[in-house]
Amino acid sequence: MTGSKIRFLSHAYLLLIAVIIFGRPVASHSSEQSEDRSQPPAMGPDSELVAEGIQLYLNYRFSEADSFFRSMARTYPEHPTPALYLLINENASYRCTGQFQHSADSLFAHTPRTIELFDTVLEKYPEDAKTYLYRATARSLKSRVYMNQGKYVPALKVGMSAILDAEKAQELDPDYPDINLATGTFDIFVSVILEHYSMFRGLFGSTDYRGRGIERLQTSFHKGIESRGEAGLLLMMVILYEEEDLQGAVSLGQTLIKTYPGNMEIGSLYCESLYLHGSIEEGDRQHSRLTAIRENWKNDSFRNMWGLRLRYLDGIRQMVTGQHDAALKSFQYTVEHYCLEFGWQKALSLFYSGEIEKSRGRIREAKAYYRASIDTDEVTRAVLNSESALDDL
Repeated sequence: MTGSKIRFLSHAYLLLIAVIIFGRPVASHSSEQSEDRSQPPAMGPDSELVAEGIQLYLNYRFSEADSFFRSMARTYPEHPTPALYLLINENASYRCTGQFQHSADSLFAHTPRTIELFDTVLEKYPEDAKTYLYRATARSLKSRVYMNQGKYVPALKVGMSAILDAEKAQELDPDYPDINLATGTFDIFVSVILEHYSMFRGLFGSTDYRGRGIERLQTSFHKGIESRGEAGLLLMMVILYEEEDLQGAVSLGQTLIKTYPGNMEIGSLYCESLYLHGSIEEGDRQHSRLTAIRENWKNDSFRNMWGLRLRYLDGIRQMVTGQHDAALKSFQYTVEHYCLEFGWQKALSLFYSGEIEKSRGRIREAKAYYRASIDTDEVTRAVLNSESALDDL
């Protein structure tokens, strides 16, 4: 066990005990605010309009999304929603081109001011559910940065601060479906931490958290307006990588790709699920489509990052079609040149390499790959599967 994991466990144990046994802390609201439920909502852009801009950046049309939200800011100069989505759009463009440090720097620099803007709105409209949810979104932006950096305790702390706002929004408007993206994401995060670390296993019901999280994300995906795309993407990750439900992942991918054909992450997850499901021909069509999108981008960082993801997908195809030597080379290339935001595909490349070697009877080599997957310290199903496989050898 690495030093970073030991430090994580020493802090995470107490934090998760507090969250799970005692529940999330209750947000404090003055009696004056709680009684004032007759105020009109804060007059910002409606959800359908915001969703149009979200669809642009989820399809990697970042310049168009930037213009869209700047126009919205001129229409609603006193409301911070356009500023929030300008920040989200900018950081989505950084992430899809591998500029993760730029994304982190931008979020840490601008998120506090964005939160302050929503604080100001809530001073005037203390019972506006949508504003609480927007502030929750702003608070949660740092959590993704911490996850990318492997700093799970800060990620959990930030997530808890965001979830308070989300739960206040739900208290004010129990039928507001977009809230489920925030609460469902938090449940999934807690379930993964519970299951991943052995000191928590058996103490709490990780499957209860995951099941509730999936249910909430499905509600957000099917009934939400602004949250639909993000909920669908997270569901795709959970169903493919945590639930390992290939048919479910293929079905969801078929739906998502119709609305978000330009999203390389969604497309890559769909392609991967098709290959693992055995739908090679359709997987090849998606691979070719993703290759064309990559080639049309002139940004070298974008091409490098998604070229690596395509090489990983090559390894998946080669593995399921029995081209084991080629698969090992593709997975080795993926590991050696890794530049993706999270470590899922790295841990998976090592796990699958172990599986290939085990199938050949090369137990020593298989053990080495499983240990390498475990040593990534990623909080993923691939690491748990590597631990199980190593125990069985």
